[in-house]
Amino acid sequence: MKTLKQAKSKSLLILIAAIIVLCAGFIIISCGLGPQQKIELLDEGNYAIDFSSASTSSSEAIVGTVWALKSLANKDLPSLAGTEFTIEAMVKSKVAASATDDGTTAWDETKLNGAIFSQYDSGGVIMWVKDNEPKFGIRIPTSGSTNDPNNTYSVSGGTVEITSGGWTHIAGVLVNEDHSAVHAACSAGDGSESEMPHLDIYINGQFKDCATTDYHFAVAPTYDVNKERMGIGQLVATKPYGYGEYTKADFEVDSLDITTRFEGIIDEFRLWDVARTKTEIANCWNKELGIEGACMRTSDLKIYWRFNDNTGALIHDFSGNAFNGSKKEITISSVGDTDASNPKKPHIPEGGYYPSTTPASWSYGWVTGYSF
Repeated sequence: MKTLKQAKSKSLLILIAAIIVLCAGFIIISCGLGPQQKIELLDEGNYAIDFSSASTSSSEAIVGTVWALKSLANKDLPSLAGTEFTIEAMVKSKVAASATDDGTTAWDETKLNGAIFSQYDSGGVIMWVKDNEPKFGIRIPTSGSTNDPNNTYSVSGGTVEITSGGWTHIAGVLVNEDHSAVHAACSAGDGSESEMPHLDIYINGQFKDCATTDYHFAVAPTYDVNKERMGIGQLVATKPYGYGEYTKADFEVDSLDITTRFEGIIDEFRLWDVARTKTEIANCWNKELGIEGACMRTSDLKIYWRFNDNTGALIHDFSGNAFNGSKKEITISSVGDTDASNPKKPHIPEGGYYPSTTPASWSYGWVTGYSF
């Protein structure tokens, strides 16, 4: 009998040891944390993606973009329509010291410009940088025009600028609660401090500003092609076949458009379907998210790209939801430019630059040494 008990005891110890080994080698939320998902992940160290390393020439603009695709995930992407949400990313400028402003665009080429995150056309969500200033906003269709560039509600980081030589963490939050008692800086008398919902922006873990949404939540993009993809490092909106050619007025944001080159590095992208609190952002902005503790991955985290893969074109999702990204070159034809007001904007043919579901090779872009 004693021998039988000892055998059972050894079997139990072996079982416990096996579970511990599995938890160490995989993201296993069935061990008690976060969403129910088990995925083998690549984590090669402290890497990020340098979008400025994409090549350009006189005949075409090749812009590096990371895509989350419905077809790649084989399920619907997280919806940001009608709900609270949070978008976070680490950003670093790589604009060359020798850069000059040619004066032909609405942005200054000596400063960082372009999208950090975008999923939009006449409606949707955008986080971007305009002349070194980080911004976050939502777009709502307006009556009489589904492609009105003036229907974007946004909040900016104010005097904080993204400059070369250091990392900046940006968190954009759409929150549906009164923050007038939490964020005294929002008491500007315009009603935005008590409006629900409204936009908040945090820089390096610190609250910076809030702004009105005119009582709107975000809405989904109009076209199915844009509902089924999210982009990092580029304004990615497009029209599907049958809806005509791309024009600058259709999809510009803050006078930026699809051709605005993002001369910078992006790291630690996180998308949550909850409004992260001031304390949560302050405590975790400069930490990777783990599977336990104050900065843990929870079921509210829908996409988490560490960009630590260091090889190939596939970006692994550490949220446990398998929304892996496709690191993809996007080629924009320069034939048939019809926009005389912006000679640098090429004509975009119908269906142009829509990525395939198979990640293309993109050997460049991997860099190391982010700030935490």
